[in-house]
Amino acid sequence: MRRTFKREINSLEGIFAFLREFFAGEAIDPRHLYSVDLAAEELFTNMVKYNPGNRNEILVSISRVGDELRLSLTDFDVDAFDITQAPSDPLPAELQDRKGGGMGLCLVRQMMDGIAYDYENRQSSITVTKNLR
Repeated sequence: MRRTFKREINSLEGIFAFLREFFAGEAIDPRHLYSVDLAAEELFTNMVKYNPGNRNEILVSISRVGDELRLSLTDFDVDAFDITQAPSDPLPAELQDRKGGGMGLCLVRQMMDGIAYDYENRQSSITVTKNLR
């Protein structure tokens, strides 16, 4: 399934509904939904936040291949930023010790089973995978 969403934080409700529709249609155990929602929210929010002048919609794609769920977000007419190369600081025991920034991406890495990045012709795609077993 694929759907585009306006580049605004208010689109998150529609994204969550889209993900629930997919989960229901594929009869996926809802215990996986929290981590997929978190990944979608973090990645989408970053695309909105770090490209505020861009008016292109963001493409959200979700599929199931056997026991693997794949969630991709594609942003158009943007500069490259390979999140797989971004620092991956472990979360501190105390949140007040956190220096700021990167915590959401750290959580995505911990809750999902894989993360990949692709960039070509000013099109940036991030794909996260979740093992459904």
